[in-house]
Amino acid sequence: NEGRAIVNARFEGPIAGTDSTSSQVDGYLRFVNAGVTYVPRAITVTNLDGDLIFKNKDLIVPGITMSTGKSNLRVNGKAENFLSLFNISPEKLLLSWNVSSKELFLEDYKSFLGKRGKGGSVRSSKTALSKASNKIDKMFTDGNVHLTLSTPALHYRKFDATEVNAAILLSNEVVDLENVSFRHADGTVSLKVE
Repeated sequence: NEGRAIVNARFEGPIAGTDSTSSQVDGYLRFVNAGVTYVPRAITVTNLDGDLIFKNKDLIVPGITMSTGKSNLRVNGKAENFLSLFNISPEKLLLSWNVSSKELFLEDYKSFLGKRGKGGSVRSSKTALSKASNKIDKMFTDGNVHLTLSTPALHYRKFDATEVNAAILLSNEVVDLENVSFRHADGTVSLKVE
């Protein structure tokens, strides 16, 4: 959409084929005031700043800031064995994200609350860009995301909560509320679903 993306990386491994067991990449992808739209979920991210660090086979996110709608987020996390699984079975990836916000407007993310769609697929072209785009889409639609969320203020329509902390596992079929707590209407709510 806008902004800049800077890539500085060194790749070792086969250029073609599906054998990524001996592959590794070291370097980073840096976003500077960038804007990105994830079409399958209709989410537009603006003011994206931070690095995606590639170390051997892992993806590390030491701290990215971004805006979506009225919410400003700080995200850090990792995906172990990212390179191998991304090339062979992106749906098997586990993305572990820690998300914090001074004030979170849940309406900005309602497209994530329903069952994940299959997303719009890129034309069946054999270009490297279209193959990578299809793998990213498969990773987000079929993979798992372990999300730890912390915000002092959460809003959804007429509902307001404070001191919100949550650990959630998002998988292809299920939203698993592992541990959720918040304050609302002079009380405290704690949920743990097993």
